[in-house]
Amino acid sequence: MTEPVRFTSEKQQELISRSQFCERLVEFGWIPVSPEDLGEDFIVHIYFEGRATGASFYVQEKSIINLDARRKGDFLPYSFEVKDLIHWEKFVQPVILLVWDIKLRQGRWTLLKDAIKEIDQKHPKWRGQKETRIYIPWENTTDNNGLQKLRYQIGKFMSPIIYKDKDLDMTMKISLPDSQEGTEVAEALRKFLDDGEEVTLKGSFIKSIEIPNWAKPWLDIDFAEIKMGSLGSSDPLPVDMNIIGIDGTTETMKGIELKIVKSGMRSMQLSNEHQVYPIKFKFTFSDTRECKAAVAIDNLGSNVNITREILKFTQVLAKGGKLQLFSLNHSTPLPIDIQVPALPQMEPNPNFYKLVDHLCLIQAKTGQFIQLPSFDKIVDQDIRTVNELVAIIQNGKLRRRFKKLNSQFKVELPDNILDYQRSKKPVSLTIAHDASSGELFGQKIEMGKATEQIIGVLDMTPVELKDTIEAHKKEGVLSLRLIDVESIIIFPTWLKQE
Repeated sequence: MTEPVRFTSEKQQELISRSQFCERLVEFGWIPVSPEDLGEDFIVHIYFEGRATGASFYVQEKSIINLDARRKGDFLPYSFEVKDLIHWEKFVQPVILLVWDIKLRQGRWTLLKDAIKEIDQKHPKWRGQKETRIYIPWENTTDNNGLQKLRYQIGKFMSPIIYKDKDLDMTMKISLPDSQEGTEVAEALRKFLDDGEEVTLKGSFIKSIEIPNWAKPWLDIDFAEIKMGSLGSSDPLPVDMNIIGIDGTTETMKGIELKIVKSGMRSMQLSNEHQVYPIKFKFTFSDTRECKAAVAIDNLGSNVNITREILKFTQVLAKGGKLQLFSLNHSTPLPIDIQVPALPQMEPNPNFYKLVDHLCLIQAKTGQFIQLPSFDKIVDQDIRTVNELVAIIQNGKLRRRFKKLNSQFKVELPDNILDYQRSKKPVSLTIAHDASSGELFGQKIEMGKATEQIIGVLDMTPVELKDTIEAHKKEGVLSLRLIDVESIIIFPTWLKQE
């Protein structure tokens, strides 16, 4: 009986690959340690300038002999077993997928979390497969530059731990050219320092950057450019805001959440731009205790009550006045009054204002939430429906006129209807409706029972009318064509509220 081969060529290639990569890591100053082969090839402890950083990562290595032939554009495709990826995904420490060529003594790598994010987007059902293909960036090499890049990525992965309870102080020396560009950058730097405005510096302007020793392993300070700006606040300042008009009229916006969006040595800007709210405020406070205010409307939204409050506020604001802020955290007014010049562009459209006012009445009286579309999507039929519903609510009746009306009525046959046809006198029909409603912005507004009286002149020949009478005897429905029609609908529910 032939003894099975235990040391196969595949095993030999695997061991060579592991040995070569470990040698490469040691050359770079890192220490690989075997985890007793429980599914991961080894753990790598990251050292920087000969000192331990306390950070480490797992490596899952695959060996090949044809690295260049496998390249597909900017990537190296390689298939991994799904069960292994799912197993490594649970690790707290970073896991690196490495493909190593034993002939070239080099490889390509990717962080497992980046690989999984990619396949989750492109192949969301991959977890149900046996294998899936990972596309490793070709630029992720194993030379010194590539391993330095890996260290930076490990630092980013572990940043919540690395930066916890630490202040990152940075000292930067810059040198600007004596040119138009240098003058523009100098002005941008002044605005950054004074007002917190964002500024971009080219790497060629940066002569040196000093950072704390603990941060040096994890931060790449060889920038092509660097953007600087002020850090806004995370905690909002909730306020109620009063506008006191030049004629003494006062309106209030409640629950505005202000946050610092930028700040410098000479000014600070607060805004509620983060808030999902139709009206946006921006306040700029200067070191001279002056304040400039800017207001904008960003889609009034669908809530008619909020829309009306905003319109009332902007109606006063448009004429100018004084803004007062009332802190909800401290239940006290802030010690500053903000003078606002006349802003005629904020004056609400009077027709829209009236429409919103009516919608608030309809919503309050019917108890049905009304979703308000944008102003440009409101059509004439919507406005007619609103006016009719308001008339019903306020008067309990609705009066309408039509030049012509061709309809079917489920009513008793009026006495002497043929005489009405011959004499051209108006005929009267009374119709009882068990339910009535109006359609507004695509939704039905229920208005309850109603009684309708229709008065109009028959616009039918004797033959047509006789045919209609015969059909009514069989079906109970009267099909009539009328002219000069008046419709009066009585709504008992709303008459009681008059």
